[in-house]
Amino acid sequence: MSVDVESDGRRANGSAAASAEETLTVGSSNGTTALSAVVFSPIASVGLTPQAVHRLSEAIRAGLLAEGERLPPEAELSEQFGISAMTLREALAELRELGYLETRRGRNGGTFVKHPPEPSELDRKELSGAFEAKYFLDLADYRRAVTSYASGLAAERATPQDVDRISRSVDACEQAISRREYLRQASLLHITIAAATRSDRILREQTAVEMEANGALLATAAVQHRRDVEVLFDDHTALLTAIREQNRRRARLIASSHIDRTSKIFSDPGAAAKRTGSDSDDGWAMLAAAPATEGSGLIASDGDDVDIAGWPVIREVIFAPIGGEGLAHQTVRRLADGIKIGLLKPGERLPRESQLSEMLGISPLTLREALATLRQSGLLETRRGRGGGTFVKQTRAWPSVGEARKRLKSLTPRFLIDYTDFRNAIAGEATALAAERASTEELLQIEKLAATMSESQALPSYRQLDAAFHVQIATASRSSRLAASEAKLQIEFGEIVHALSLLFPKDRRPLLAASNNEHQMITDAIRRRDPEGARAAAVAHGSRTCELLISFYT
Repeated sequence: MSVDVESDGRRANGSAAASAEETLTVGSSNGTTALSAVVFSPIASVGLTPQAVHRLSEAIRAGLLAEGERLPPEAELSEQFGISAMTLREALAELRELGYLETRRGRNGGTFVKHPPEPSELDRKELSGAFEAKYFLDLADYRRAVTSYASGLAAERATPQDVDRISRSVDACEQAISRREYLRQASLLHITIAAATRSDRILREQTAVEMEANGALLATAAVQHRRDVEVLFDDHTALLTAIREQNRRRARLIASSHIDRTSKIFSDPGAAAKRTGSDSDDGWAMLAAAPATEGSGLIASDGDDVDIAGWPVIREVIFAPIGGEGLAHQTVRRLADGIKIGLLKPGERLPRESQLSEMLGISPLTLREALATLRQSGLLETRRGRGGGTFVKQTRAWPSVGEARKRLKSLTPRFLIDYTDFRNAIAGEATALAAERASTEELLQIEKLAATMSESQALPSYRQLDAAFHVQIATASRSSRLAASEAKLQIEFGEIVHALSLLFPKDRRPLLAASNNEHQMITDAIRRRDPEGARAAAVAHGSRTCELLISFYT
């Protein structure tokens, strides 16, 4: 999900708790915004062929599909992507025309990866025109969240073998012989660091964001000369040192400033005009080409044949299903999730169908199909008359014992740790940004939610308030990606808590009291405009919650 957190004229909705029946509004510098904006943001409707082209081209640019690598057979690839053979052929034909792929005939033939030439100045202008400034800012916020937390975690968990791989990746960045090759190697460096965290979620998300960032940065006209990015080489070396010395805080801070510096350098509209001269005088071409390596270039020469780009988690990102559910199903899931975690509260009237279809970016027919499904499932109801419309119904917020036991089987301590790693990355950055960016009205809303939680003892209503609290903080970060990720994490966390409720002690007051104290520490840090204090409080809260949930297994 994505949400424009700077839109005007939207209301925030509280939970279904009896003590929070009144409408809770959230202020911003431009008016009022609503937590429900997370629910009502546009639903992706890009065609399957463009999505397949985009996915594969991103993977090739980032070096996750290496030059000379053969793609799986068409039948296997269309099954992995979940698209028809005809759709896949259309995508492959377009990629061949763009220069990303080539087809070879014969016994050892197939579809093979090529690296296209550097985009021309005209290509860059056309590509960069597709990206707005706020897109780059939001991407930088999200990339910083994942990359900085992953770097800190790698400093804590990296093995000597991991450090050796990171060191080789740093060297590969400095030996890059072109702008495109530098971007490819820099993406691989951050993915290699993420692999050292031992967190599948962190690695998966780092891979996805690097694929996107690589293409976005390549589309800019900045950095024509190698000297423009030499400061980034220094960042890489400093980051390697911090990881080698197991200095988690320093590694996180270096990575955070590195992402900011990268974004600033590549978003400088005057950078291309600062350098003149031929290609042979650009500082890149002066370097000798490195010896050809197999795969991504992360295979060591000392017998270490572990190629990070070939790890199953990374391949899952590249070859994950394209498109997923249809638009009607995506709409059902989006609205249902919003209701379940209390972003849409019982009794709330949804916007008119014409307005809602426009907000979601879908046709009125698709919306009606989704609303009909939600009415049948008991989540919505339609009322006639002057005050009529489509309303959220009071729903059963807690699962049955059978449902909880079924979900409980899939939960393990390792799963909870992996979930928490990613949650801390998102919540930590979102909370730090909220301390910098939250308006006075948003701060009051955060405080109000924290106070209301302290009065709630019923776990279902407390959980809804808790979700609204964390999503409100992420919304105040002014990052649509962080807000969307936090909402998804809160939906998943609700399912986890529901399942583990069978193991909770009957007297939950001490647990809720501890959580309330942590929420207050987060709120106090945001009020003080203390980003690092807010980040630390959010990460400590996530980590303690994880420890608490794991303790129920013992």
